Amino acid sequence: MLGVDWSTLTYKPPAPNKNQCELMIKFLHDVNMEQMCDQPTRGRNILDLMLTNHPNLVNKCYIGPGVSDHDAIVIMDTNVAAEPNQKQPRKVWLYEKADWDSVRSFVEEKQGEFFGRLPDEQSVKQNWSFIREVINKCLDDHIPSKMINGHYNPPWIKGNIKRMRRKKNRLHKVAKKYENPRAWKRYRLHRRATDRATDLAYLDYINDILEPSLDKNSKNLFKYMKSQKRDTFGISNLAFNGKIGTTSKEKSQILNDKFCSVFTRENCETAPTMKPSPYPEMERILVTNHGVKLILQKLNVSKATGPDGVPARILKDIFLLLHTSLHYIVSLSSDAPNNRSSISLAHGTVQNKSKGTSII
Repeated sequence: MLGVDWSTLTYKPPAPNKNQCELMIKFLHDVNMEQMCDQPTRGRNILDLMLTNHPNLVNKCYIGPGVSDHDAIVIMDTNVAAEPNQKQPRKVWLYEKADWDSVRSFVEEKQGEFFGRLPDEQSVKQNWSFIREVINKCLDDHIPSKMINGHYNPPWIKGNIKRMRRKKNRLHKVAKKYENPRAWKRYRLHRRATDRATDLAYLDYINDILEPSLDKNSKNLFKYMKSQKRDTFGISNLAFNGKIGTTSKEKSQILNDKFCSVFTRENCETAPTMKPSPYPEMERILVTNHGVKLILQKLNVSKATGPDGVPARILKDIFLLLHTSLHYIVSLSSDAPNNRSSISLAHGTVQNKSKGTSII
């Protein structure tokens, strides 16, 4: 098709056969197919087409050496097998079973210990490390936890359905062992009943989690929609400095190299001397104890935990005991600008989450 611009999927004049080109474009729209080859295969024209209705399965499409009268042949690397999405095990805190009286007494005891160690003689990092260790020890000692693995455990499969499934397996073993038509009939009847109960339990579960949240928060709705995906979401293949990244590790490295390439490494030895600023200095920012308390009260407990590993739920539940210590740390940070670097600097690193390790 010489008259089709495949980058915009439009007719490219003054090529001949305009009606055929437009018919081809309409056909691709109707069947929802995409043309993956974007490099010329004969001269400056793309004559060899690679059409697919599942572009997410295509890793890369490139041109190989020619054969016979063709200047080049199209080679397409695709995923022909499904990639399982295995989640890493993670710890979940069971706040409903926590001993909050022990939590509050423990934090109150450590609050006095914090001021007894002369925090004004410590750095901001040392003071915050003390508070973080107190919170982590409080979580480990007084709040139960459990590990969630990456196995597929549907929450709508309750005890009654599990018992029906075990009975179905027993009936199948009996029918297969004795090859009795009566046993096969019992197995098929119970299998249909099990499938029907599973479908009803699934519909009840979806109604229970979606209906109450539609008026207030649509987060559960979008979580359910994401769970129904059939394609692998993520970053498509990347090209940088002549390299094409297809794996997660290669894409992470390319993104990291691209990010580092936009920064200029200046020679600090020949840096010019800055003149005095014509603008007045900004007034000192005053952080009050009441302000810190309000911030802790308004924490959103549904947000993910930050890099410090301190859950927002524990900060919000014990803010009456912690706001004085945290206010002291914030005030110390604003009074001593040199100490802020210990907690304000963060090193951003592109990570390959499938391995859980850093690339650099």
